[in-house]
Amino acid sequence: MVAKFAQAVKFTLCHALVWPLLLGLPLAFAADGELNDLLRLLEEGGSEQRRNALLALADKGDFNTVPPVAAMLHDGDRVARKLAEKALWSIWSRSGDVEADELLRMGSMLLENGQLVRAVAVFDAVIQRNPRFAEGYNKRATALYHLGEYRKSLDDIDETLKLNPYHFGALSGAGLCMIGLERLDSALIYFDRALKINPNMEGIITLKERIQHKLTKLRI
Repeated sequence: MVAKFAQAVKFTLCHALVWPLLLGLPLAFAADGELNDLLRLLEEGGSEQRRNALLALADKGDFNTVPPVAAMLHDGDRVARKLAEKALWSIWSRSGDVEADELLRMGSMLLENGQLVRAVAVFDAVIQRNPRFAEGYNKRATALYHLGEYRKSLDDIDETLKLNPYHFGALSGAGLCMIGLERLDSALIYFDRALKINPNMEGIITLKERIQHKLTKLRI
């Protein structure tokens, strides 16, 4: 019964998790001075400058730029918020290891095509090659979720969040796993944590409201 709540956003969430890799985004690196200039624009620039800075950071940002980019998820400019979300996915998909990144891209394509067992095997290789690469765990968690392996998925989500506490996608995935385990109160906790970081996830907002409505009815 509760699985129906997740079905409406399952497809959307999966695509949100894999889209940056499928675009074949180029790897690029920027000098510290250039990154500092871009981050300064996020704080001091007008809307157009902030948008352009986010576009550049999607291509050139590193993990140190995640906190200020994540802060832009709360910006007053809707376009900037969308660009910030895309920039974060792009940054998170780069480990600095070309082979690990290529494996991640391959696994994401398998995940996108529903070849879940093969995708898990490729993500295993990503993690073995680079155990500090948070996105390897997150992508494997996504594949495990779609296989119905909710507890194993939650284990990988824990690893993801240890390495990347800003990962709203992993937090959302944890909420979906809790729905699969019929732990709706716990699902709401994870969704609240995800929305605190990224309040723009309409699918998660809708799912949260449906769960709250269901729990209210059960408690009457």
